Amino acid sequence: MKVIKCIVITILFFSSSLPCEVSAMKIIGNRKSAVPAQVSKNDTIFPGGMVCTVQPFYRYRKDGKPGREVTIDFKNGKLYNNAQIEVSVLGNKEITTLAAQKEGYTHCSVLLPTDIGVDKASKVRVTLRQGDEKLIKTVLVSPMRHWNVYLYNHSHVDIGYTNIQKQVELLHKTNVLEGIKLAEETKDFPEGARFRWNPEITWPLERLSKTMPGQWDGVLKAIKDGYLCVDASYLNLNTSACSDEELFHAFSFSRKLQELTGKPIDVFQQMDVPGMSWGLVPVLAQEGVRYIMAWPNTDRSGLAHKDIDQRPFWWVGPDGKSKILFLQPGGYGNSGSFDKGGKTGRPWFGQRNPDKMPTVIRTGSANVNFISNVTSMEKADYPFDFIVLSWSLWDNSPIDADIPDAVKEWNKEYAYPHIIISGGHEIMEMIEKKYGDKLPVVKGDYTEYWTDGLGSAARYTALNRNAKERLLQAETLWSMLRPGKPAPRNDFDEAWRYISLGSEHTWGSENPFEPYFFNAIWKEKQHYFQEADDRSQEMFDEALAPATGKSEGALGPEDGPAKGGIAVFNNHSWKHGGLVTLSPAESTKGDRVIDENGNEV
Repeated sequence: MKVIKCIVITILFFSSSLPCEVSAMKIIGNRKSAVPAQVSKNDTIFPGGMVCTVQPFYRYRKDGKPGREVTIDFKNGKLYNNAQIEVSVLGNKEITTLAAQKEGYTHCSVLLPTDIGVDKASKVRVTLRQGDEKLIKTVLVSPMRHWNVYLYNHSHVDIGYTNIQKQVELLHKTNVLEGIKLAEETKDFPEGARFRWNPEITWPLERLSKTMPGQWDGVLKAIKDGYLCVDASYLNLNTSACSDEELFHAFSFSRKLQELTGKPIDVFQQMDVPGMSWGLVPVLAQEGVRYIMAWPNTDRSGLAHKDIDQRPFWWVGPDGKSKILFLQPGGYGNSGSFDKGGKTGRPWFGQRNPDKMPTVIRTGSANVNFISNVTSMEKADYPFDFIVLSWSLWDNSPIDADIPDAVKEWNKEYAYPHIIISGGHEIMEMIEKKYGDKLPVVKGDYTEYWTDGLGSAARYTALNRNAKERLLQAETLWSMLRPGKPAPRNDFDEAWRYISLGSEHTWGSENPFEPYFFNAIWKEKQHYFQEADDRSQEMFDEALAPATGKSEGALGPEDGPAKGGIAVFNNHSWKHGGLVTLSPAESTKGDRVIDENGNEV
């Protein structure tokens, strides 16, 4: 006579397991299995039960295809003898054989058919057989997509903050060169694990081209080879403080790189600063920049704009025509990378001696287990099969050289989530091609929240604002007063560069209680503003030289203000009339007013 016990159990798994509903039935046969010699009398020969847990990842089946893993824990006894595990789903059966084991099995795992548990829930029947004895469980497999994790590998660029600006520049130039070396070393790694470095902005590259010209050809080759993934902006800017003309200058160096390398440099990365000016959108469109990736500092922005994380959309500019594909993955860095940065003691932080700064960080491991990130998105109302994460050990950190090996080992063990070390262009192009026609279109300002630095230096902010206007006037006047003669482009560009450094988002020192760093960093930041003011004034004076000096100019050698008088120039692109008012100090009785044609008015 057979005794049948039927038990229905509902179990809700948390942590790394997906919720699954389990019903269990144990059928006990009357054949007695041979007892291994090492088994005590108190050990159960056949397990009294089993718990099936559906895992939130896929491994590789014997046929090379991905299969969802189900782990099976045996209860009230081990499994010693030959046994079979049969998986039945949708009328199909697959059998896994367990060979006899002297120590006995406490658990095992099986992989489901490749298309089960991907897009929809499925009921799977798991049967353990050993001779006439068997256990049966029915498992509800909740869906888990074939997730791709795109890893943007970078070091956040703060020009200052963790160290003086000179040391920060050296660190990021070193990152570029070390990134090229590591990419070359891993070029034969499997897809996804090959190292790629994202300088984040073009400032480190531009500085390298100026100060290390012997390395420049190698840098250009690395960009062409895909080792360096270059993004469009010169700096991480307070865009709310930028003038229209200043925004265009933020992309001048990346336009040169794009021409030199033939590689698309079409992603605007905004790190740290929550929000950006709406006026940026038409500027990007005119510069050929198609995409925005925004990584706000969550400590500074709080919960602002949190509902758009990992949810791309088309952002239409205030002109109603320009349109940019926008993605805010979330805050830069993640628990894995920042934890590692903190645990290493950040040996690069605050080093006055550059020889003591490590060129790379290598500990032998990197925690690239992003399953919690994936499962949180799976449970949310999220329509995509990818997430984008940043890997940065800290602000102004060296490269994490362990990343390619860690990703290689992960992808070798797990089919999904699949990790891909990526550049911004690759990520955004994927989104556009796969989901572009399904994404929402939005308008409006993405109000910047990072203006306390500007307010803490209001006088210098005003100095920069005046320098921008003066420089713009100087460029126009140069064309008016020197028709057909090229402007000193390098001089103008260098003045704009200092203006941009003033608008760069970094203020103060991470350790304000260390006077050396605090004072040195602030002194250099002040220098950017003062240099912009001085250079703009110099360029303005040079532009006016044909009218203010004795050389021939628009008014002729005899009529220039150098011999007395006042010149009024309309530097708009259209004709403009109106009253010109002179102060008493400027006015002289009997002054003649001459128009642009030399006629007295």
